[in-house]
Amino acid sequence: MNAPVEPRTRRGRETREAIVRAARRRFIADGYLNVSVPAITKDAGRAQGSFYTYFDSKAHLLHVLASEAIDRMAARFERVLAEELEPAALVDRMTAAVWDAYREDIAVLVSVYQTATRDLVLDDWTRMREVVVTAVVEVDRRAVAAGAPAPDDELATARTIASMLESSCFTWITERPDSPAVTETAIGATLGVPTLAAMWTAMLRIPRAPGARRRRAQPV
Repeated sequence: MNAPVEPRTRRGRETREAIVRAARRRFIADGYLNVSVPAITKDAGRAQGSFYTYFDSKAHLLHVLASEAIDRMAARFERVLAEELEPAALVDRMTAAVWDAYREDIAVLVSVYQTATRDLVLDDWTRMREVVVTAVVEVDRRAVAAGAPAPDDELATARTIASMLESSCFTWITERPDSPAVTETAIGATLGVPTLAAMWTAMLRIPRAPGARRRRAQPV
């Protein structure tokens, strides 16, 4: 796909940003596959022709937004991995970082998933998966170096953990409060992040330091 066209004027920047904001709203409200370019430009309050000044198509727009989201995700994970943390605390921190990355860009990332599963447009989906799996592999390696048992298959274990994190984030962040699946407790970050971190540490049999308390990590 072509590289994104950067606006040269303030008005151009405002128009492009309005289109991007409208696309995010429509993607999360109606689903990427159900949204049209005219619907996006109408919601943005812009002429339809202005869309094609910056994007070749709806798919091109999603690719641009996905690339930006994945770059942010990778940078977020790098900041976590740069911290000096014992393995269980690192799992807590990375789990929170995954949650925050999905929460920040959920409309775009869900759209990438929809496109990949339906149309087999896998480039963005593959890159997103690689970013998460690579981060999980690094956390797991540090846990093993600190004394946790080595998994039988490092990559299969990391991919399983990454799938658990991704699927849970997709489901819980997009779940409507009035969904029939939500009974007594909607799962938000306060409950979801510690639950996922506990499952990750249990899968790797990572010991938690005596007296250490798990808490919701601050945004990265």
